[in-house]
Amino acid sequence: MNHHHVLSANQFTAPELLAFFQTTKALLEKSPQGHSALTHNLTEKPPLAVAAAFYENSTRTRMSFIQAAQQAGFPVLDLNVATSSVQKGETVLDTMETLAALGAGTIVLRHSQDGLHGEVARYLDAEWPHVRLINAGEGTTHHPTQALADAYTLWTLQGGSYKEKLATFKEMRILIVGDSRKSRVARSTTTVFKTLGATVSLCGPVEWLPNLEDPVFVGCQRHTVLNDALSGVDAIMTLRVQTERGSGVTDAWIAAYQLTPERLQKTKKTPESLPAWVLHPGPVNWGVELHPQFRFGQSHKGQVVNPTQTVLIRQQVAHGVAVRQVLLQGV
Repeated sequence: MNHHHVLSANQFTAPELLAFFQTTKALLEKSPQGHSALTHNLTEKPPLAVAAAFYENSTRTRMSFIQAAQQAGFPVLDLNVATSSVQKGETVLDTMETLAALGAGTIVLRHSQDGLHGEVARYLDAEWPHVRLINAGEGTTHHPTQALADAYTLWTLQGGSYKEKLATFKEMRILIVGDSRKSRVARSTTTVFKTLGATVSLCGPVEWLPNLEDPVFVGCQRHTVLNDALSGVDAIMTLRVQTERGSGVTDAWIAAYQLTPERLQKTKKTPESLPAWVLHPGPVNWGVELHPQFRFGQSHKGQVVNPTQTVLIRQQVAHGVAVRQVLLQGV
């Protein structure tokens, strides 16, 4: 995917996504941790730095970008917003200007303001046209790199050729459970999954479901009862309750929408088959959206819940490094 800026999941076509997944797979096959693969030739000239500017809290996204940059041979400028001149009133554009002047060739930006990344990209195009911008999370609207990591994780479960993998995605039924109205992950992953041909359904309280006219979710079936949404599902993504954006959780919500081992068994297509794959973008509120047994692998009514079998959270985190390294390389 030869995109100068990576701002939104809707900028990728299905062929681009599948080619990107093949490149990511090749990176991991050369070196499981990404080292010595797709790296710069440091003997030619020093590479431009990767600057991480996170105005919101992050563990997985921020650390995976830093690890990916280091593995690819990039110097890293890691902005600590809490101790930076932002606290003295420096604007976002002035901070971007400073990072570019310090030698950043790519700026990885997370911010709570919807629409800001587009403004920053336009500024960079005008003042620093060689500098790339990668969206690491934007308000409630965009998180494209998380969507790529999630889709790649499901892609790795499929066998066959390029065409067979695309055909398999077109047969997949994916259920997203939680506050999809306020979740940037829900919006970006839905976009990528739909681009690949998957059928996406949403489940949650009616006030947490997006408006019917929202173009991202056109064609998505909506459910307010979790047990009614589970039959025939191939993968379930549960979402963290967005407490920082005004969503609250009650015991009644947990009883109605928590994914439990018993509920997961309802997704089995035959008694012998595995239940649906379980994804979560993190961080997980154990005991809220996901039952703690999914974390510890305890048995439940004779059914062993093995986190390495159908729960893919660890794989999502690990794949996030490789996906972001390929993006940083601009391959």
